[in-house]
Amino acid sequence: MKNILYLIIQWTWGLIQNILGAIIYLFLILKDSNRKKESFFGSKVISWKRHGSASVGMFIFLDERLDKYKQRVLVHEYGHTIQSCILGPLYLLIIGIPSFIWANVAYFERNRRKGK
Repeated sequence: MKNILYLIIQWTWGLIQNILGAIIYLFLILKDSNRKKESFFGSKVISWKRHGSASVGMFIFLDERLDKYKQRVLVHEYGHTIQSCILGPLYLLIIGIPSFIWANVAYFERNRRKGK
């Protein structure tokens, strides 16, 4: 029952980010159908070759190089799927865009390496 409620909320209130996540997910499958795929509490998880992991709606994209910290990162990214349920269409503005900037802008990458 929880998974059904999760899916209903994700595909109504979180429609925008789920469409985007589904497009990325399908693109990754079409590019390489042998990618590792799994489910995690109703979310869809797939590995990718990008450095770092991300969540877009109910879709979680895990860095395929993760080993020791995979479960920890998976739980963190799953937290973002819950944020998507709570924030709905505001998720991309409040969480998605700032997270993308923080992870991909060189200035912030340098600060992370310095430990600031």
